[in-house]
Amino acid sequence: MKNLEDDDTVGQIDIAEAERLRNEEGWSYRQIGDRFGVSHQAVWKALRKAGKLRYVYGDVGLAWVEPPAGLPLNPKATKLTPADVENIRRSYATGLFTQTQLAGRFGISQKMVSWIVRGERWRST
Repeated sequence: MKNLEDDDTVGQIDIAEAERLRNEEGWSYRQIGDRFGVSHQAVWKALRKAGKLRYVYGDVGLAWVEPPAGLPLNPKATKLTPADVENIRRSYATGLFTQTQLAGRFGISQKMVSWIVRGERWRST
């Protein structure tokens, strides 16, 4: 296994193939690393550098995750539409979703969801 800090390791990984193995075949990072002869951390690092993972706040705190389809990779670039805000408010009002679940779904922080449902951000007109 090669060292995680070795930047040459990242270059040895075929990002498209690693992403295919992960998403379509359900391989673990360790299995993909074995396939390319690198560590599982090197696979994760390569996918992160290629923009295939993003940093979000979820049920277990801050984590790098594979983004849901349709959400931008850069969480700071996430822009909510008025329809998204209304969807957040309605979903939370049903009691079926927590603020954290809604935050993960829309790629925003739990605090932002709290502000939205309390009318402190995106006030209704």
